[in-house]
Amino acid sequence: MASINKRGNTWQYTVSRYVDGEYKPIRKGGFRTKREATLEATEVENNLNKNHAMNFRNISLADYFKEWLELYKQNVGSNTLIRYLTTHKTIDEYFGSLDIKLITKKDYQKFLNEYGKTRVKSTVQKLNSHIRACVGEAVDEGIVPIDFTRNVTLTGTTTRKALEKTLNFDETEKLIDYLKMKTEQNIQLSKFTKDPVDTRHLLILIGITTGMRFAELIALTPDSFNFNNNTVKIRYTWGYLKRMHEGFGETKNKEARTIVVPDKIMEMVKKTIPFIHENKNNLLFYTPVSKYKVHSNSGMNELLKEITDTLNITTISLHGLRHTHASILIYKKVSIQYVSERLGHKDLSTTYEYYLHLINELKLEDEEKTLEIFS
Repeated sequence: MASINKRGNTWQYTVSRYVDGEYKPIRKGGFRTKREATLEATEVENNLNKNHAMNFRNISLADYFKEWLELYKQNVGSNTLIRYLTTHKTIDEYFGSLDIKLITKKDYQKFLNEYGKTRVKSTVQKLNSHIRACVGEAVDEGIVPIDFTRNVTLTGTTTRKALEKTLNFDETEKLIDYLKMKTEQNIQLSKFTKDPVDTRHLLILIGITTGMRFAELIALTPDSFNFNNNTVKIRYTWGYLKRMHEGFGETKNKEARTIVVPDKIMEMVKKTIPFIHENKNNLLFYTPVSKYKVHSNSGMNELLKEITDTLNITTISLHGLRHTHASILIYKKVSIQYVSERLGHKDLSTTYEYYLHLINELKLEDEEKTLEIFS
């Protein structure tokens, strides 16, 4: 317990302290009131008590993160684990062997600022969420005195490079018309030859008209489609890379969703199903020559480039089709909540982050319309 004494016209506090068994009190005077001296003495005592409770184990942030990951994240999926391991590598490259106790809030903010120079803001957010969870555990253990990740400023660019490559409305119409024509030709050819149908054009067609992720597209089976109400139920993803799960897996947000599909597309799916390659998983986009038994992402991107070159429209990736789908819906004033649900985003904030520039453009249009209405 600190003692507070008056010395002349000012107040002084004395806080008891022992260092290596020797009495070395902390004294400070010059306070105008007893209250001021008491408040500071209490703060000094609290800091001393915290330091006594500290776990003085020396460990770097990278090593502590690795221990935390091995202890608390054993049951995460392979994709999630890879992201955690990427975070560990980033920490190790920046902080090296620096003791976690020596990292200040300023140090950590500089780290985020540097990392955000070449990353989108969502990537910085993900990295920070990993580290913050780990540091919170270190605080609970008494290894670090304060949470240096608390209330930091997240940096990064606001748009993704993929959004730079989207099709405009006229280009999208050209692409859809071409894909419909090629899909019909493929179906007619299989009817004539009795060979399995080439489903590649149908895959791209479903991609542009639904906004589905590639891993969701290649996981589709005939029973994913409800031909009575023109909907498709997106329940799974399919592992098409070495780092992914094998076969069927969960969707990105771990939830199934059902979306409406244009009746003409549903008609083509229905015509295609009798001619798909037979396979034990009943995959719509199965191919026996592929390592993962589905059309490859790289192969589909090559075909898409051939198509865009033929049509003389913007060269775009398969993932760009997803952004094109969402961008067109937003420009056509479809509600952001519906777009978010259709894309399978975890929450609205993700959709806002991806398409903020489009939303801001539409906001300016809405402001002009509002002025016209009430002028």
